[in-house]
Amino acid sequence: MSFNIIKAVKRGSAFMELWPTDEPVLKAAFREVRVVLLLRKAKWAVPPIIAIVIFMLYYSIGGLQGFRLMLAYPSAFSGITYMSFATAIMSLLCLLLMVLNGYVWLALQSYQKLTPHQEHFYRDLMAKLGKEPVEKPRMFELAQAIGEGCKKLKDKSFLEYV
Repeated sequence: MSFNIIKAVKRGSAFMELWPTDEPVLKAAFREVRVVLLLRKAKWAVPPIIAIVIFMLYYSIGGLQGFRLMLAYPSAFSGITYMSFATAIMSLLCLLLMVLNGYVWLALQSYQKLTPHQEHFYRDLMAKLGKEPVEKPRMFELAQAIGEGCKKLKDKSFLEYV
């Protein structure tokens, strides 16, 4: 089985968009909803952090001219400069990989088979929506059904049985 990281990120992003995050019952019942909330916050929090780290790195080295000098004359800079440069790069990589890990984890969760209780809930919800359920549902189909149920059904009592 081959693993394509770009397809996994796309699948994780699609799976993330299916989950309604305004229902407290879903936050308690599904860890996916909690990860979705964190990733949605990361979408607006991570880019400014990256920009600040890059600006601090740019400023501490002395701009592009300082970067060229650092590469051309390594002995001209102190070890602290190189350590701060390496620390900034590693911080950026860790931050980006944490977000990437969230999307990949959601993609892998979307392929998980449902437990018997979840499958029963899925079939009941699909009956309330008036649709034909999938024969072997996975978490992706469950998230679709829950999202559609929260949008279409005015009575949210179906969430009590999650």
